[in-house]
Amino acid sequence: MSKCLAILLFVSAGIGTSAYAQCVNEDDVYTFTYEGHTYEIIKSLKTWADAAACAVERGGYLVEISSQAEQDTVYQSIVNDAGVPSDYTTVFDGGGIAYIWIGATDQNTEGEWLWDGDGDSSGINFWNGQGLAGAGDGAPVEEMFNYWGGSSSGDPNEPDDFGAGQDGAAIALAKWPAGIDFTLGIASEWNDINSENELYFVVEYNCTDTYFHVDIEAACNYYMTPDGVIWTTSGSYFDTIRTAVGCDSVYAEFFNVITVDTSVTWDGNTLTANTPDAAYQWLDCINDNSQIEGETGQSFTPSVMGSFAVEITVNSCKDTSFCYTLDPAVGMVGNFSDRVTALWDYRSDMVFVDLAGEYRDIQVQVFDLQGRIVHNESILRTREFQFTLEQPPGIYLIYIRSKEFVTTKKIIKL
Repeated sequence: MSKCLAILLFVSAGIGTSAYAQCVNEDDVYTFTYEGHTYEIIKSLKTWADAAACAVERGGYLVEISSQAEQDTVYQSIVNDAGVPSDYTTVFDGGGIAYIWIGATDQNTEGEWLWDGDGDSSGINFWNGQGLAGAGDGAPVEEMFNYWGGSSSGDPNEPDDFGAGQDGAAIALAKWPAGIDFTLGIASEWNDINSENELYFVVEYNCTDTYFHVDIEAACNYYMTPDGVIWTTSGSYFDTIRTAVGCDSVYAEFFNVITVDTSVTWDGNTLTANTPDAAYQWLDCINDNSQIEGETGQSFTPSVMGSFAVEITVNSCKDTSFCYTLDPAVGMVGNFSDRVTALWDYRSDMVFVDLAGEYRDIQVQVFDLQGRIVHNESILRTREFQFTLEQPPGIYLIYIRSKEFVTTKKIIKL
């Protein structure tokens, strides 16, 4: 068989990972590590061939045991940590007890045992022949590690190809044969059994230390790391993530969070964006934030009543101010949003909005940062309202419009 290293790729400052293979339910997987390798005990019933194929689909191979220490670690993890019952199944051609598949097989040539955990018909030949329960001509190749039944008390009794077709190796969970005084092997030793038996299995992954460096020159308003944490300030952060093939990779992230100041001041009827040296576009809030032709300066003096905002761009980061209303009777009345509150409650996963007054014909739209509408509703008349935000963590914009005002509120869902 061929063994491949688990590699995590970063492309254009993104992180390339794939979902876990769906040949098993992830609730049936117990993971542990030993000597730089990751292992999975998978409590899903499969034939030897199907178990090997599933291991490959997940990026690994059926476990290949090369030392007594590895053998002891795998067995103890099965019975103590993963909690596999010693009687979860019965293998009748294996002495009436339960087993766990490992990566050894002689399916290509009878008696020539290979570590072929990926099922590609090639691998390391570690044992030839049969134990004392068979022809008695078996022996390890170049003193390679083996743990066939009987090994712990003397010469191995297994493998024996009892009844023919016993081409898969498995770890025993009890003494066999069951129910009689005669013993061919004990719990933790290996036996050759028919590969069509359906058993739990152990997957192994070759892991190397992988370190990655990510530079984000401009993260607009926030940056979300792959673990779901939202950062609103620039800095250096380190994470360890588990890849789709069961290995850990450490990566360093260095990013610059650019927060666009969208505050506006007014003097008389003139609005001025407080952010200098930026690109500006003034907007008509009443008409769906349509651009006002020719109004691209830092200041804007509307000539008619209405509600206005400014879109500000700094180093490719773009954000929009709240809407400011001009009333011909009193002049500029300022930012209506100062009086509106919107809060996300983590306990109920609901957003609570207080308009600080009763209004009619209210239209509410919630946008994510990709511009997608994730909530939309109309309200006939109210001062306060709430809604459930059934969305992943992130930053969302609440656009509220009535006949009397237009405003936008920003909330962060953690």
